[in-house]
Amino acid sequence: MMRLPPVAPRPPAVAQILRAARPVLIFHPAQKTWPILSFPVFPSSPENGSIGFPLGAVLDACYAVAFNRRGRLVEKDSLALVADESFALESLPDNLLVVGDYLFYTVGENGQQEEDYEICSRFINWVPPAVIPSRWQGGELDEEQSNIDLQVSKSEVSVTVKDLDSYKCIITGVGESLNSSHVVPRGERPWWCRHEDIISSYSPGRRAGIADLNSIYNRISLRVDLEELLDLGYFLLVPYGGKIVAVVVNVTAQTLAYSCHLREVNFPDRIPRPYLFIRFIWSVLRKNAAALEIYAKARRKLKQPTTASIQEKTPDEEDESMEWEASTRSGDDHEGTGSSNRSGSKERWSDSGSSGGQARSGAAGRLTESYLKILEAQDAALTARGTLTMDDERAGRYPGFSAIERLKMAYWQAHPEISAVGGLDTAESPPEIPGNE
Repeated sequence: MMRLPPVAPRPPAVAQILRAARPVLIFHPAQKTWPILSFPVFPSSPENGSIGFPLGAVLDACYAVAFNRRGRLVEKDSLALVADESFALESLPDNLLVVGDYLFYTVGENGQQEEDYEICSRFINWVPPAVIPSRWQGGELDEEQSNIDLQVSKSEVSVTVKDLDSYKCIITGVGESLNSSHVVPRGERPWWCRHEDIISSYSPGRRAGIADLNSIYNRISLRVDLEELLDLGYFLLVPYGGKIVAVVVNVTAQTLAYSCHLREVNFPDRIPRPYLFIRFIWSVLRKNAAALEIYAKARRKLKQPTTASIQEKTPDEEDESMEWEASTRSGDDHEGTGSSNRSGSKERWSDSGSSGGQARSGAAGRLTESYLKILEAQDAALTARGTLTMDDERAGRYPGFSAIERLKMAYWQAHPEISAVGGLDTAESPPEIPGNE
């Protein structure tokens, strides 16, 4: 009788990871309580790697958030100059910005430092500049390449892109499970159409425009999982050291960081580099949307005229006001509903100046501390788990998020006139993180 050899157990896998350090945080000089931009930092290599984030990428993100205004970066505590507007975008493209807290000031035409500048909190409101920072310029094509799209039908674009990329992922160099991925996201077609004239100017000497969004000039070959991670904001593609590199910006993506962080990407020349700049800004604004929106709303609230007869509201504020009034009316008829709770919460904050409001404010403080303790427990569970779920991504939860929430709450309590801005209801418990027991 023939005996089969026993099946050997799989050897334990040894995870090869990089662990993130404290992030680079960028603050608006008019509000220094919580950051408007956050850049997680991984070592540049597994052993004795440099700790920092590409300075040029940070400056370009600040430039876009300030509605394409140049500025200077200074250390938050010492106010020591890190990068001046006169050379920041040109002469220091490849330095690593060390972990720390920084302020970004815009600079006026006369060279004066400005701290009370508007910020762009949503990609849909961002206008691509006529002149892209030099670091993002490139992607020169020869005549044969610039006419190749004339020979490619819509049904053949995906196959042609993979063929032009030698059937290899531009990040891993491996030719398996490939997708033809968009550089400028295809979901931003309305934005693209609105700014088509500017975008067309990025590709002089060849046919460009709306056709580019789904053409070979806006498509790259990526492994399927990396395409999804790029869209989720786990990593960015940025110029660094004269190359295009992957920069991992999700603190839980430790395995991805080990294999890809600050590694050169074989980015094809057929893609105009300004398209990559657009993708970079899209990713940064999405990743920091919550902090940017809170600051933008707080700023609008503080700048509202106090006289009701001359008060003008933005469309967003009109929507918020109508929603508040509707929830208040519905609260009279539907006691205990979510609308009633929201309305009660806003009344509690708005009445904090009266004697009755002071009592309410004290109760709100207790609810606030209870709320933050729940967040801290969830934060600890998420950190121990070591991975983020899709629910975590959608809710903006990540290791360390509770500390940011505590800073926000402290600011709201210190500034009751804007405490309701941002939509946080301390009377409601936050959603539970899966796996938190």
